[in-house]
Amino acid sequence: MNKYLTYMLPIAAVGAVAYAQTTPPAPMPITAPPVVTVKVVPVPLQPAKAITIKDLFSGAVAPRQMLLKDLDASWVHMQTGAAMDANIYTQLFSMFRGISGYFSRGETVSIGGETYLIAYSTKTQQVLPEIFAKNAAPTPVKVTPDMQLELSLLNIRTTGSFTNIRPFVLAEELAANEAAMEPTTKPEPPTAMDTSSHKVAPKSPDNMKQLGLALMMYTQDYDEVLPPVQSAEQVKTLIMPYVKNSDVFYQPGVHKLYTINGTISKHKLVEIKYPASFCVYYEPMPGKDGSRWTLYMDGHVKKVTPDEWEKVKKFSKITDK
Repeated sequence: MNKYLTYMLPIAAVGAVAYAQTTPPAPMPITAPPVVTVKVVPVPLQPAKAITIKDLFSGAVAPRQMLLKDLDASWVHMQTGAAMDANIYTQLFSMFRGISGYFSRGETVSIGGETYLIAYSTKTQQVLPEIFAKNAAPTPVKVTPDMQLELSLLNIRTTGSFTNIRPFVLAEELAANEAAMEPTTKPEPPTAMDTSSHKVAPKSPDNMKQLGLALMMYTQDYDEVLPPVQSAEQVKTLIMPYVKNSDVFYQPGVHKLYTINGTISKHKLVEIKYPASFCVYYEPMPGKDGSRWTLYMDGHVKKVTPDEWEKVKKFSKITDK
């Protein structure tokens, strides 16, 4: 059959040309071919439903809010690498409000010619003033089954990618949040008798806050990718254009470069799953009481005791050289 078609198709084509040259074709209605757009997205998208803004606001298409316990095995938990997402800080600091990333079942809607993925995320708030002005991490939120999720529409065209896609399992989400909160939520013991130089004149917090901001500015210029890390001196050269002076790179009193966590080298920001607990810079020399200042990927600074430091090192994959 295939061989027969192979030989017959050219003959038919020649016959059609000859017929066209001798007999004027009869008028035929012209029907435009359907426009088919194919998008390869690493989540099982369902056909988009055309809706209006009114439909969306009414909640008829999808609930405006859900509870974490309402999700089942048909949902996935994922991160986004939005190529045109200007609000990277929302993703980076979302751990303070519960769980980072989005939950979705792959359902899509069409509004104004654009296709959106229906997803849900935890409530986000403005946390930069609390981090950089008050030198304190926003109050972490403990994840519970009754945590509220809010509707989010992710534009398929402008979302660069969906990453870290995994099946939703409520027990795993609760356990991961519990483990991530432990290093940063235990109260610090009193240190009223501490007379170490960095207690009397705590310049390290200010220095580290500037380093944290410099890192964020660097990643904005390099597609949300952290700098390559070969040494603290090399990273200093890379982020120097984003700080006011070189003094912020050095621990006061000992004049040694703050130590950077080498495991961040060339990673995307969205790959740091729990930025509130992941230490990126720390003092190379502890104070007289054994404590030291640490900077976390979300930008907040904290002074940790020796016992806390061991937990922070383990969670952040910091190895002693």
